[in-house]
Amino acid sequence: MEERFITKDGKKLRYGFTTGSCAAMAAKAALSMLCEQQLIEEVEVETLNGWNLKERVEHITLNENDVKCSIKKDAGDDPDITNGIDIYAHVQWVHDQEEKLIITGGEGIGRVTKDGLLVKKGEYAINPGPIDLITKTVTPLIPEDKKLLIIISTPQGKKAAEKTFNKQLGIIDGISILGTTGIVEPMSHKAVIDSLKLHLSIAHEERKNRCTFVLGNYGRSFSEKELPIDKDYFIKVGNHIGDMLNYACDYSFEEILIIGHIGKLIKVAGGIFNTHSSISDARLEILASNYGVYSNNIDAVKNIMASNTTEDALQYIEDDSFYDRLALLVKEKCLKHIDSAVKLEVVLFSMTKGMLAKTQGTDELVKRMSINGE
Repeated sequence: MEERFITKDGKKLRYGFTTGSCAAMAAKAALSMLCEQQLIEEVEVETLNGWNLKERVEHITLNENDVKCSIKKDAGDDPDITNGIDIYAHVQWVHDQEEKLIITGGEGIGRVTKDGLLVKKGEYAINPGPIDLITKTVTPLIPEDKKLLIIISTPQGKKAAEKTFNKQLGIIDGISILGTTGIVEPMSHKAVIDSLKLHLSIAHEERKNRCTFVLGNYGRSFSEKELPIDKDYFIKVGNHIGDMLNYACDYSFEEILIIGHIGKLIKVAGGIFNTHSSISDARLEILASNYGVYSNNIDAVKNIMASNTTEDALQYIEDDSFYDRLALLVKEKCLKHIDSAVKLEVVLFSMTKGMLAKTQGTDELVKRMSINGE
């Protein structure tokens, strides 16, 4: 990877790349060697955020009908448990599968044992982002008359997973293959806040009085698909919604739209304004207690509390009007947090159910921030 840096807290920190990018690079390298029957030393892949990665190909086994090779994970200057491990791709021509391409896991890749994650129970923990990147990367290289099986693995995966939260999430026997952009950005709390505050400053200069807070990549993707908001209004606030609301008031923003996954905004509904899991993880408790009061359904409360994730718990919400109440509660907590006359609206969504709720003034605010708005 061509070295790229970001300056945080006065320090020059190097970007890295995700396990998903490793898997895509290994898959492309292996398939290229399988098609050409020649060894290659380097492979280049374009990540989902448009960066080009070029890395050395290692541990190559080249046969007529299958090839296996690896890419070493480089997390840059980010403290990452998977830094330095080898991510393998084993590609092989197959005749007994219906699909043109199948991507699956092998040694060291975790298996999902609970509902509510982005990967279905029973499958290998290779997230949708890496699947998309691998598919996009290798599909143009597959001959028209061939079918391909790709197995992603890592011998160090099971040991590395012991230092993660995978077991608590219901992912066993290995790591997850992750990555929404393909790039790992070295992070620190102060640096993140300073960077976000700078985004607010720029947005205030350009847009003067309104903005849209999204709490992550999923929020941004959902918004772009479901709401006609001009992209210039978006500010990704990550886990720091409380700080960003305060800074928005400092910059005299008059209108703020908050768009978030229920797994994040449920914390805000409980008065938690740093939503990072290392700071707070009361998602199920807040969801269960609020739904219990709303529905008086004790069985649902018990089932929610026994759920693995917030997405998993949604199956026990029988009254969809509850989501409207929840969005309003998030709005009330935010307004109380900043104690300001700012106009604020909330959109609540789920990965499985899509749009869950939006507060009453959302549509009008969206119009004012739309591509064809003011």
